[in-house]
Amino acid sequence: MSSIPRSRDLAGIQVLVTRPTAQAEGLCEGIRQSGGIPVRFPVIEIRFIAPDPAFSQSVQGLQPQDRVIFVSANAVSGLSRACRKLGLDLPRTSRIAAIGPATARALEQTGLPPTLIPQQGFTSEALLAMEDLHGVRGERIFIVRGTDGRSTLADTLSARGARVTYLETYRRERPQAPRTVVLEALERGEIDLLTATSGEALDNLCELTRTLSPKTMQRIPIVVGGHRVAGLARDRGFRHVITAPDPSDAAMLEAASHWSRNRSITD
Repeated sequence: MSSIPRSRDLAGIQVLVTRPTAQAEGLCEGIRQSGGIPVRFPVIEIRFIAPDPAFSQSVQGLQPQDRVIFVSANAVSGLSRACRKLGLDLPRTSRIAAIGPATARALEQTGLPPTLIPQQGFTSEALLAMEDLHGVRGERIFIVRGTDGRSTLADTLSARGARVTYLETYRRERPQAPRTVVLEALERGEIDLLTATSGEALDNLCELTRTLSPKTMQRIPIVVGGHRVAGLARDRGFRHVITAPDPSDAAMLEAASHWSRNRSITD
């Protein structure tokens, strides 16, 4: 948490935190440290799935020279849970990649320190841009992820000649019942800033607030994690899109703080 801004830039600002419950505390704490008021509104629920025989066979067949890519901290937790359930050891390979710092921390805590992490961006594209993932022809690469995730990573690695296998350990679901108290706060104009770290989070946020007037949501500034999500937000009609360079807590908070400082200057 040392990289998270600790100024009072967000003093009195109510920020809607849409991360899944288990991943929200870091962002909420950063908002509090910056003087803001986090309002939890998870738009994605994580459901770990039971491993099937094909999953077990893939994990048991992992070799030290194989490469394993983890796309999220949930992927790390999911693989750990699945291996415990199957009575298997975690894969022992020195070629482990993490898509970002949160995933890297989860791997380190599990005893699987990553050797490849993007220095910025923290997206599939940032990982694919790294030199180590260009000369992969003939390699076996296992991608640990949730179901129905983006295929960019696998498609590109396959096009580069790698043999790619998915290890899917969880699924993402949209909550069935949004928090009424938060919807009422949005309706009254009490929420000052929205957040969305992914396209799926943005879609779910729009769906869970569909009972509100579109203009109610579109008038609220929104901080998004990356340029791809920023484009999706603009397509959705959001008028004030603040783009963080990546979806990490530190980047989202810095983008929010920058918006707040500029707002104070122009007000």
